[in-house]
Amino acid sequence: MEQTGWARSVGGSGPYLTLFARAGTSREAADSAGANLQIHELPTARGCTYVVPASDFALGLKVGRSFADAPMKTALKLGVTDKELDKLCDAVLKALAKGPLDPEEIREATGGAARSLGEEGKKKGMITTLPLALGKLQAIGEIRRVPMNGRLDQQRYRYVPWLPNPLRDFKLSDQEAQTGLARRYFGWIGPATLAEFQWFSALGVKAAKAAIEPLHLEPLEKGDDRVMLPADRERFNAFKVPKEPKYVLVSSLDGMTLLRRDVKGLLDAADHGRKV
Repeated sequence: MEQTGWARSVGGSGPYLTLFARAGTSREAADSAGANLQIHELPTARGCTYVVPASDFALGLKVGRSFADAPMKTALKLGVTDKELDKLCDAVLKALAKGPLDPEEIREATGGAARSLGEEGKKKGMITTLPLALGKLQAIGEIRRVPMNGRLDQQRYRYVPWLPNPLRDFKLSDQEAQTGLARRYFGWIGPATLAEFQWFSALGVKAAKAAIEPLHLEPLEKGDDRVMLPADRERFNAFKVPKEPKYVLVSSLDGMTLLRRDVKGLLDAADHGRKV
């Protein structure tokens, strides 16, 4: 994952396919890596969840932090205050200090700290205040969620304190973290456009340009919008298409298509209009 990219996760088999296609990693080995915190699913770029290697836990949380604030904008309109949310977060941490809990167990353990947001909340997809607290605490690295059965392809979780907090000793500024994300992005996918990086990171034009500036990216060819890391130039130029094809099964959210959102680029021109 450090070399080929984080694995987009939506409670399906995608991360398993990503790991197996690239490294031959079995499901059992992947689950073991998750249990030992060599990899972990967390909210990161664009506010999406990815399975990320331990070396990138802090960076992943940092670049995802701003997206975690979005639900609070809706909550404020429903009468939720920052003070109320902070009190609920404290109650959640106190409850989890006693052991792993699922959301219902957390609700019971925190008593009246979490409340219903009524019919208006339901209309906006925000039934209670508890998900706000869980989302915030995950985003700042105070808690993490673990699958109940230890597998990556399901969506039932318990929550535990994240000790030590991955962000505790992380010193990069927001812009430095975005540059770190950009360095990884272009290292994972190779030549790509600024617009493609923007989509992946959900940065605006100005912020995306600031993120890539320290990388001194080079055009793939003169006049080409696609750019790449200078350190990858020699390896890219030396690549030869293998004589024998190697087929692997990947998910619909595999980085090969997700990072650039470009399927046509992976096909021969003659196959672009082929019906299958």
